Amino acid sequence: MELCPYTLYDYYLSQALSQSNFQESVPFEEALISDISNRMANHMETKLWQSTTGGTPCDFPGVLSLITTGNGATSLTYSAVTSSNGVDYLAEIAAAIPSNVSHRNDLAIFVSYSDYKNFVQALRKSSQLNLYSFDDGGVQTGAEWTAFVPGTNIAVIPTQGLDGQSKIVAGPTSYYQVGLNTIDNNGMEIRAFYDEGVDTIKVIGRMTYGIGIFDIASFVIAE
Repeated sequence: MELCPYTLYDYYLSQALSQSNFQESVPFEEALISDISNRMANHMETKLWQSTTGGTPCDFPGVLSLITTGNGATSLTYSAVTSSNGVDYLAEIAAAIPSNVSHRNDLAIFVSYSDYKNFVQALRKSSQLNLYSFDDGGVQTGAEWTAFVPGTNIAVIPTQGLDGQSKIVAGPTSYYQVGLNTIDNNGMEIRAFYDEGVDTIKVIGRMTYGIGIFDIASFVIAE
């Protein structure tokens, strides 16, 4: 990615930039790198779910290539979650999770953001949703909360990796094994620098990662 310093005036207040005609340092480095990191994380999340070995040489089998009925996962028919069927349908998926892992406390159903939003609406319509979280003393603990299939400890978690896929995956979260390389003990490296020769700010990012699934027979896939 190359950024012309002058085009940055379209996005940031001019007083945040140096008044010099030569931007010899990357302005607002932290905000810029944070934005690039978020974009890379979004790309990484999607690839972890949707990647296949039939594309570029750097592709790898993603979650949807590994958790298949052919590999032993329990099969269900996918239906789009709605505000009317959401509670009953995800309860059906929860009930299909194999008994050998049903006792675990790390079970989750991964859905697209569209299905997740409709599930929350279904919870609200059925009065199963607490809009606020409180501690033991009745004090509100904050806005963050996790939606669960009613009557279970099974979380419902949205991921952009399932957006547009018409699939839902359920099983133990600890059975997803994401691997990163050992560059500085993490799999993502980002550098931003000013190139005086062409008067641009250049950003380069690299990440090396992959995923494996333990005991695929412990999962359910609706497709």
